[in-house]
Amino acid sequence: MSTTAQTPATGTADPGEREFVIVGRDGAGYTLWDAAPAPTDPVRRARVLEELGVEAMDALGRVDTARGATAREAVDRLLARLGLALAPDSDLTAYQAS
Repeated sequence: MSTTAQTPATGTADPGEREFVIVGRDGAGYTLWDAAPAPTDPVRRARVLEELGVEAMDALGRVDTARGATAREAVDRLLARLGLALAPDSDLTAYQAS
């Protein structure tokens, strides 16, 4: 059973990158549910991460953040960090839109 994990943004940001909120579930692979730009306002960001964390936990999922120029790049970085590949049942709408 996976738990909700919120990973704060760290390091120096590349000016061409932004933070993305990534929601999904890990198992044999990572099932991507959604990826969207994170709010830039710190209070709103904290609120969004908290609310998504509760919802993801109810669905046995997780919420992470990763930086990238696009949602696809951010998801790929998260997957590399987790050592997982996308599961076939992932929602690739946000991933492919980038």
